[in-house]
Amino acid sequence: MLNNVRYIITALFISIALIACSKEATDVTVETDMSSQQIIEIIGEPTITQAYTLGDLTVTHSEWADKSGTLSVQFQNNQAHFSLFTAPSEK
Repeated sequence: MLNNVRYIITALFISIALIACSKEATDVTVETDMSSQQIIEIIGEPTITQAYTLGDLTVTHSEWADKSGTLSVQFQNNQAHFSLFTAPSEK
C-alpha cells in the first residue's frame, strides 16, 4: 500500500514539473531588441523561418506554432522589431 502511495506522489510530482517547465507561444513576452537566440532559448526552435538580405539589412521572419496559437516575430539584423500572437480561430 505504501509503495502505491509513493508511485502516485512521484507521478504527480513529475507531471507538475513537466507542466511547469513547458512553454507555449502564449507564455512568451517578446521585447524589442531581443535576439533570435534569446527567444529560441525560451521556447525552442521556430516552426518556420524565412530570411531576406538587402545590402547590410537582414530581415528574418520566424513563427512558433502550437495548440495555443502562433507567435510571429520579425527580426532586423538579429534584433526583434515586431511580434504578434494569433490565437487559433474557433470553428
